[in-house]
Amino acid sequence: LGFDQPVTADNLMSAGLFMKERGRAAGRLYDLAEETGEKEKLEAAMEDVYESMAGEAPMKAAYERLGQAYEEILEKAVYGQEETGKIDIREISSLYKQVSFAGNMAQEENYEVPVRIGEEMTSINLKIIHGRKESGKVMLSMETVAYGRAAAQFGISIHGTGEYHLSGYVACERKESMKMLENIAEGLKKSLEQADIKIVSLNFVHNEGLDLAAVSGAAVQAREEIAGEDGKQQIPTKKLYDAAKIFIGYIRKGEGIDYENML
Repeated sequence: LGFDQPVTADNLMSAGLFMKERGRAAGRLYDLAEETGEKEKLEAAMEDVYESMAGEAPMKAAYERLGQAYEEILEKAVYGQEETGKIDIREISSLYKQVSFAGNMAQEENYEVPVRIGEEMTSINLKIIHGRKESGKVMLSMETVAYGRAAAQFGISIHGTGEYHLSGYVACERKESMKMLENIAEGLKKSLEQADIKIVSLNFVHNEGLDLAAVSGAAVQAREEIAGEDGKQQIPTKKLYDAAKIFIGYIRKGEGIDYENML
């Protein structure tokens, strides 16, 4: 499991579902929000999470509010379905466990961020890793209709001049997805520069066998490697969240996606 989560049957099941059915829980919870009249409240909580990507404390607080919104949706779904006799106890129970697991993981700055990309409701996994005193990492992964499997890793470091430098990669299982994301590179560069982060190296890679479980494992390994290191990190946490927010913002916009050819 990693990220200090206890090895329990519920956690193993939830972690497995998140990896095997990427984004499905977010989509199903959104469907239930529509069915229970909680859509606007959920969308507000989702936007709150996005806008709170300014640091660890505001992000964790917003994610806790999102978890509360999810729980209220599930409670209403249970009561409403009991009246119609169409309640699926196994599904509701599974979603409860996944919401609880995601909330616990968020305490370790490992977030399952719900996003809408076009007509698809899904989620992006975001991990913030505080590295050595002069660097930190942002790791993201997703599996969506529009992009297929994709992962990104950004390392942010500070230099003697006080400049923040970003280097990293974006990997996609599909060539067309790689090209779509390459099209946002210039806009991404400008947005990061506005946040005082300079891209020194950013590669877009086609990896047909992209393994998101391996990406997640690499994040756990990176976190363990720096766990015992001394020295206060000089990279402001805000810079790591800024980079994540900017990238997720472009993904949410779905820029470069040819929806007509996806139908």
